Amino acid sequence: MAYHASSIRILSSFGAAPSRTQPILSSTYMKSLTPEVIQAITPIFMATVGAVIGVAVVVSPNITDAKWSAGLGLAGTAIAGAAGLAQSSNNEPDFSVKKQGNNLEVETPTSEANDRH
Repeated sequence: MAYHASSIRILSSFGAAPSRTQPILSSTYMKSLTPEVIQAITPIFMATVGAVIGVAVVVSPNITDAKWSAGLGLAGTAIAGAAGLAQSSNNEPDFSVKKQGNNLEVETPTSEANDRH
């Protein structure tokens, strides 16, 4: 089966077949999606989804109590998950333990700050 070049261009413009001349995702866009950007955008996206679900549940007519409760529960879970992801993460350990002979020395971030004064 032979295809004419113009029919292939038309199909590719509707998403039937990707074109070799047009990249699906540009390399400039992909370079800007660093892990830090993704980590910053994800909570915003999740909170937005939760808010949309919550508003949709509140304004929906003829909704049963069970669906209303489930919808608001899902919205609240999405917003709570976004809040959890939005918290800063600290990759440092909370404390360290060193053994010197028979003694154990415990260092915490608070004890290190007090030792420097």
